[in-house]
Amino acid sequence: MTESKRMWYRLKLRWGIYSLLFCWTLISNANGQNYHASEFKLHTSKDGLSHNFVTAIEQDDQGYIWISTDVGLNRFDGHSFSNYSNNTEPLMLASGIIRNLKPFGKDELGVISRSGFQIINTKDFSVKDYFIPDSSAFSSLRNTAWDAVALPDQSIALTTASGFYLFNKNRQLAFRHDAYSLNDVGKKRIFYGRYMLPLNDRDLLVFVEENAIAHFDTKTNQFYQFKEGDQSPFNFSPVATAKNRGVIHHYQLNKQEFLFFHFAKNSIVYYNTATQKTVSTPLPISKVNFSWESKIYKLTDSTFAVNGATTGFYICHLDKRTGIVTMNPNSYLNDYKILCLKMDKAGKLWIGTSKGLLQQSNASQFLTTYDIKSSPADSVTGGLSASFHYKNNLYLGRLSLNKGLVIVDPVTKTVKKQINFFQYNSPGTK
Repeated sequence: MTESKRMWYRLKLRWGIYSLLFCWTLISNANGQNYHASEFKLHTSKDGLSHNFVTAIEQDDQGYIWISTDVGLNRFDGHSFSNYSNNTEPLMLASGIIRNLKPFGKDELGVISRSGFQIINTKDFSVKDYFIPDSSAFSSLRNTAWDAVALPDQSIALTTASGFYLFNKNRQLAFRHDAYSLNDVGKKRIFYGRYMLPLNDRDLLVFVEENAIAHFDTKTNQFYQFKEGDQSPFNFSPVATAKNRGVIHHYQLNKQEFLFFHFAKNSIVYYNTATQKTVSTPLPISKVNFSWESKIYKLTDSTFAVNGATTGFYICHLDKRTGIVTMNPNSYLNDYKILCLKMDKAGKLWIGTSKGLLQQSNASQFLTTYDIKSSPADSVTGGLSASFHYKNNLYLGRLSLNKGLVIVDPVTKTVKKQINFFQYNSPGTK
């Protein structure tokens, strides 16, 4: 090995260590502010919330915060709550027992409830219903919704306690897979459909039962539940079909990149469908701290929260270059059973608990990110791998042979100076 190659490997190793420390610094800084309950305002039924058991939080295009509970839906304008229950004007909800909320396009919010799936218009309060026809006593189980996904052709895929269903863009039932019927009541555990994962414009993975996966081809409307031992084209961890290990939650970063939280294996997996890159990161704490209710919530482009099994939540950071996820082993807000989290457009954290809604105060912001302002002649290139704040300057290191230190004014976010330690023609790089 030549001396230049040895130097390059040493440089990569050194920057790899710096990169890890940089990621940990971000997490430590985010959590070093000690997010105690005193830094949050608690909203309860005494303040106008319809119920204290908060199941989901979303923000609409107008800025209103929507909060679902076990007893109704709420809209918060920053000062007071508007409450909406089932079958009452102006918002005709199918049920007040709401499992989840999901954005479905501009001014549209999906409501996944005990009695079906609906998309509400958050401006005019009009409602689109997606109900599965059933005139028998089984109708309530047939429409106990779990997850809904919008497909590229404007159709809606829906999972419920009894099966998998597809509605076309005109809201007509175009496909149904009934896994259970009225004859199964009292004989079987009726809990079929779970979360869905669109891999691309054609393939939809459907998590079913407690440990199985099905595939739906959106082009041919073919649904197939994989059996143990089947050869699958989707053989990436952790959703390989052979002996799928329990409920797996996921977060889709973009069209190609995903994070999977596998609480039974106590790991978070990064997966890229384009490059087939799979990186599994073991978590630094015991799996007893997590359960099937633990999910991944986005806070920033690279920072995520995971709620604990019984109390509190944890912070983790994704290194997009390596796919490695670093989790801070300290949990926060341990006096609360955390059910959901949401970072709003202003960078404030909202947390749904079993005791009410926590709103982050104006005094403390969870995490601030900003772009570095630079002129074309002084543009900042190269991956940022390390940072150090000293006196009136922010020093940023880069993983590059011909790029070095960037000195930034932390107030104006502008580049003050760039120092290149190596050049392609320097003796140290030959």
